[in-house]
Amino acid sequence: MSYKIKKFLMSNGERGCLILDKETQLPVYYQNLYLTTNVRNRSATASTIEIVATNLLILSNFLKSRNINIINRIEIKGFLSVAEVDDLIRYARQRFDKQKITNVRVIKMEQVVQL
Repeated sequence: MSYKIKKFLMSNGERGCLILDKETQLPVYYQNLYLTTNVRNRSATASTIEIVATNLLILSNFLKSRNINIINRIEIKGFLSVAEVDDLIRYARQRFDKQKITNVRVIKMEQVVQL
């Protein structure tokens, strides 16, 4: 698996999470952009954001393990094939509850901006 979730607690008490690339330890762009614009900005709870992040993590790991460039597919208006959708369904049915999610810690707002 190539991605992980990092939970954090900001100095103002707000909880959040980011999806990080395990190799580079850097936040991934599109998944975190989606979390921020479509989930967090709609006043979702921290647990809801974490659930959505987990689902995005599962999808991202599936795409990376199958060498599917979803950005490229979207740009050319391509879709997943029927076989790829079936494979995604089988992949998503696995148990993912043993994945490690990094513990919560307090970070300053400036550190989040730098990420």
